[in-house]
Amino acid sequence: MRPRVLIVEDDHERAGVIRRLLAERFDCHAVGTVEEALAALADGPWAAAVVDYDLARGGSGLEVLQTVLETAPGTQRLLYTSYFTPSLMRDIVRLAQPQRVVDARDVNFLTTLRRSLEELLAEPVVDDSGTTEPLSNS
Repeated sequence: MRPRVLIVEDDHERAGVIRRLLAERFDCHAVGTVEEALAALADGPWAAAVVDYDLARGGSGLEVLQTVLETAPGTQRLLYTSYFTPSLMRDIVRLAQPQRVVDARDVNFLTTLRRSLEELLAEPVVDDSGTTEPLSNS
């Protein structure tokens, strides 16, 4: 079974590109709003959440990642943003504790995003029972 990945991106075109990029290795589901993301999270479990920081239709990717952290701490959290400043990075890490933050302005953004997700899901995690296992079978 392929790991389930929730993509939260309000730009349909970008969400489609990310979904197609990741679909070879992951079972991807894309949503465009905080509300849709929260509803999808309830339909877990998810191996990872890949979240855009700036969700134009109200809300922030931080809200989504905070909910993931509180309700599904075993879900890997990856945030990407075009607003890469030191003060924002401190706030992101403090509030949402993502395992990875990817700079969406990078010319290799999509490659970096995919590689970061693959690395996250290959890392062993400790579940509630204390068992350590990698999240993917690749």
